[in-house]
Amino acid sequence: MNEQLAHTKLNRAIQQLGAGQPAQARATLQPVLKAYPDSPQLHLLMGLALVKLVQNDGALRHFGQAIALEPRMAEAYVNRGIVLKNRGRLDEAQADLDRAIALRPDLAEAHYNRGNVRLARQQLSAAREDFANAVRLNPHYADALANLGELLTRSGAFADALPLLQRAVALQPDRAESHDSLGNALSGLIRHEEAIAAYQTALKLKPRQPDVLAHLANALAECERYDEAAQCFDTLLQAQPRHAQGLNAKSHMLAAQGRHDEARQLLEQALEINPDFALAEFNLALLLLRQGDYAAGWRHYEARHHDPATRRTCALREFTQAEWQGEDLTGKTLVLHQEQGLGDTIQMLRYLPLLAERGARLILLVSPPLTELAASLGTAVEIITTVDVLPPFDLHCPLMSLPLHLATTLDSIPAAQGYLAADAERQGQWAQRLGPHRKPRIGLVWSGSRHHSNDRRRSLPLGVLNELLSLDAEFHSLQRDYRESADEIAAQGIQDHAADLHSLADTAALIAQLDVVISVDTSVAHLAGALGKPCWLLLPALPDFRWGLAHSDSPWYASMTLFRQGADQQWPPVIDALRSHAEAWLNRQPD
Repeated sequence: MNEQLAHTKLNRAIQQLGAGQPAQARATLQPVLKAYPDSPQLHLLMGLALVKLVQNDGALRHFGQAIALEPRMAEAYVNRGIVLKNRGRLDEAQADLDRAIALRPDLAEAHYNRGNVRLARQQLSAAREDFANAVRLNPHYADALANLGELLTRSGAFADALPLLQRAVALQPDRAESHDSLGNALSGLIRHEEAIAAYQTALKLKPRQPDVLAHLANALAECERYDEAAQCFDTLLQAQPRHAQGLNAKSHMLAAQGRHDEARQLLEQALEINPDFALAEFNLALLLLRQGDYAAGWRHYEARHHDPATRRTCALREFTQAEWQGEDLTGKTLVLHQEQGLGDTIQMLRYLPLLAERGARLILLVSPPLTELAASLGTAVEIITTVDVLPPFDLHCPLMSLPLHLATTLDSIPAAQGYLAADAERQGQWAQRLGPHRKPRIGLVWSGSRHHSNDRRRSLPLGVLNELLSLDAEFHSLQRDYRESADEIAAQGIQDHAADLHSLADTAALIAQLDVVISVDTSVAHLAGALGKPCWLLLPALPDFRWGLAHSDSPWYASMTLFRQGADQQWPPVIDALRSHAEAWLNRQPD
């Protein structure tokens, strides 16, 4: 065969491969390869044809021959690495891809495929770096954009993932997995309606995917489109009744509807199928605690350590020292470290005096806004901020594990009467700012962080409080951030103190000058309760676990009264009940 004919056939084989005709490409290449057995390019092309024909042994031989003939052919290493990865031979695959990158650092496909190997090895940070390099080298590399976006979504970097996934679906609109990942990023950003559209597109491209059905059902439930969510769950669980993730997701919807016993059964079923399903165990813990079963609830609550997303959300820290499990603390130095939100930390500070009584030297590791407040405990404790260097210590314990290790039940919660104190000097400054105390003073918090996962249910539009704000009292905002304009707040007669609330110690001192606090479920409510200040707490139909399900009082804070939404999940009846309670309270105040 002359060279001109060989070249013609080679080009034809390339066209056939591009057209999805690997059998024809193989037939075209065979006589050329017989005539020119020392051509590395022909071996590479034959290997590619055999991969498409799922003849991987032959493909490996031809890629190997190409490398033997031309040891610097990076593309051969890449393609052999892909086959080795798909066969589970990850060490060999990574070695090939490392070699390809050493030969061709600008080869985006090499970085992308090494990222896939590292992903299979659970080397997530390294995989993310590889995908990022692939995107840097080729900004239109849809698969790399999708994988990088997926990894960022898994790590909670939803805002960073979103533009990558939007580009991925624009470049490759028929890839169902990219639409699913886009939906997950949107859900993480609490943009559930947009997420629903992304999941629906994924299901049009690949119908009845179990995980996508679960994601769609979750998003529908978050939007309180319960009938549609139930249909998704039914479709999923009829096809795969042992789909543990689907059972877990459906349990969340049932709990939101107040069907707690049914939700518990589904979680127990999910854990029977997969005893290592940490997220389901954590959700079971929340349900049990909400129902008042503290013995089992706190035990299962430790599952937050084992689910990566929950661990990240809780901001759990890692140390080389052992975690305290309730053993003798005499002569030991124990680091107690903040996790989750400011309110969680305030709630758990009550345990420090009990630990000091056990003979421990205590170090409290908290974020800077909490340091002054924590110092008011009056317990011998060294307070370190999260930006400081820790001194030597023996043991550590995340604060939310203290109820378990101290065997807390509903009847043994310590310091419910209050355990923090506002700074006297700051109180004096606030007394001067507020002036004469002519009317009852009511503190207000009607909305929390919009980034909170349950914010849509827990926060209120200011207008919902109109009936309450007509009462003959002074209203003082305890918020630092608003969704309304300053003019809207002033028009309601609310005094805005945001410019003077630099820390929780400032907020505590202002609360001390008030008569009562009305709050949605935020850290300010915990602060009022920990100060022993009367607090009227407004709760959504599915409250956080610590508030239980039925009572109007709280075992955590004796000064707190709870006002709950009904099954209709509406706020006006709650505000009506609160106004009646406030009117009766005002009538009891001295003139």
